[in-house]
Amino acid sequence: MKLSKPQLEILHVLWSSDGPLSVREIADKSKYRIAGRLIVSAVIENLLAKEAVYQAGTFHSYSNKKETGILLYAAQIRFDEYYSGKFKGISSKNLCRLMERMLQTDRFSLKQLWDLSALLEEKTKPFRD
Repeated sequence: MKLSKPQLEILHVLWSSDGPLSVREIADKSKYRIAGRLIVSAVIENLLAKEAVYQAGTFHSYSNKKETGILLYAAQIRFDEYYSGKFKGISSKNLCRLMERMLQTDRFSLKQLWDLSALLEEKTKPFRD
């Protein structure tokens, strides 16, 4: 699936949220805050067409004796699914180089490093026994 920068921006907002978000909430959490809901709505429409997001429900608001339905959206594709698909064409040698470079940065928490270490331990155990 090919996504534009604005579409990826919206997906990253949805991936980092604890639950479905409204267009206003997405706009507030994205770099499109100033441009507003119009741009975010258009991007979401494109993401819906690509089946990258889905309508996760409706929040009903009651004010001035008037009911308003606010649509909520969530990512349909997972972060790891999207990015792992991007790496399918990379050779294992180059992928290892990329992983080495990423690990040399200080971007990982201690827990993430322990989790990676445990995964590597699990994957290499059959070759050590």
